[in-house]
Amino acid sequence: MSARVKRKLSNPISVRLSNKVEQYRCQHDWDNLIQVKRTGLAYNPSSVMASNVLVFIEEAGVTLTFERGQNGFLLKSQKSKKGKVRYLSPQEVMTEIVQKVREKGGEEQEEKDPEAEEKKSDYEKYIDSLLPFDFTVYRNTQVVIAFNYISESYETFCYDEMHGEFIECTLPEGKKFVKTSDLIPKYIERAEDGKMIIHVFNDFTRKMEKYWYNTATKYFEQVAYPELIFNPSKESDACNLLIYTGKQYVMAIMRDPEGFLKTEKYCQNTEQYIVMPPEPVKTFIVLKKEEQKKKEKEEEERRERPVPKMPSGYIEPFSSGWVDPDREMQRTTLNKSDRVYHSSIPGRFPKKISEVDSRSKKTIDRYPLELRDECNTDWITRSLLEQADRMNPKDAFLKPNQFYKTTVSEKVPEVDPSKEKHVDRTPNKFKEWEKMERSLFGGDKKITF
Repeated sequence: MSARVKRKLSNPISVRLSNKVEQYRCQHDWDNLIQVKRTGLAYNPSSVMASNVLVFIEEAGVTLTFERGQNGFLLKSQKSKKGKVRYLSPQEVMTEIVQKVREKGGEEQEEKDPEAEEKKSDYEKYIDSLLPFDFTVYRNTQVVIAFNYISESYETFCYDEMHGEFIECTLPEGKKFVKTSDLIPKYIERAEDGKMIIHVFNDFTRKMEKYWYNTATKYFEQVAYPELIFNPSKESDACNLLIYTGKQYVMAIMRDPEGFLKTEKYCQNTEQYIVMPPEPVKTFIVLKKEEQKKKEKEEEERRERPVPKMPSGYIEPFSSGWVDPDREMQRTTLNKSDRVYHSSIPGRFPKKISEVDSRSKKTIDRYPLELRDECNTDWITRSLLEQADRMNPKDAFLKPNQFYKTTVSEKVPEVDPSKEKHVDRTPNKFKEWEKMERSLFGGDKKITF
């Protein structure tokens, strides 16, 4: 017997998930149910209705009907003013626990910034739109599929009636990701870039999504394309959707008798199409994880890449400052003759020029920075370069654009840059340097001094 009831009238419902009889009332937006307690109504088994139609609500010419389906579960249908009846898709019910969680979350939730919402990536929007949990049946047991926002994956739980709690369980079907058998194709639309976009209803996430078949990876990949808005009037019932042809394969994307997506591959041996088993599709979550793994692999390969062997005349560059030769040479003995190279500008390659100081009448070996040639720098140690890198330029002894080789006992004279001798750069002497430069910088790019 059907009954015309008010919205706030509670009705007892047997919930298979908790194995309890609970009371729910229709929410203000009709197709949502909210759990209520302490209504003063007690469950009476003798009042169980034999009719499949349980309750219907009428308002503004539209009728919402709650009825019992063939499997005993609750169904909802809506009848419009014109008499057209359509069944509503399953919606999340507001249990007592969900109400408490949302009330607590509403108190802590900050006001949403419209500009920040627009800047969200397709992945973030996809995560926000996912249902927190869904249900499925395995071996006559109701299973909860919950989305873990930390690991960004689905986990499955079963209700333990003995202990009254949910325990983690594993499904042999691997119902933790979206497969092609979860997609219900609606119609196909061509994007501006030429891709064939398939509008589908994802029975796993309970939402409309868009996919395209990537012939390079041989997978269906989720795409955004916000300009392609789903239009119900374009829905098609055709069985054959798309056919992709390659050098060694022909694949057809079709709709199976139940309306779900399936793929068939042409076999040249039998000259027939073979139905392919359901395969996982690449959602935004899967694509992001693959991109992260690719970046980590590239970074690991970059770290493991061998460093090119430097020629004997290469001076390892350091980042800043001039070197105080008196201070450093008092601490460090670099070779038998106590000689050391000091560079005021990092990464330059010197060429020796011998001159006689008019005051001390001693031979001074000077190295202009703008010139380069082969020279033995095996004396230079890493510790000296690291110490030089930490020095304050104000305390530096050398001036810019100068490079000296001297002994501890000698004083380095002031050198006029205008009197620098020009040394011709003979290309034949620099083959080793050019080979090293190409290995470091790629191509035929040269270092300019």
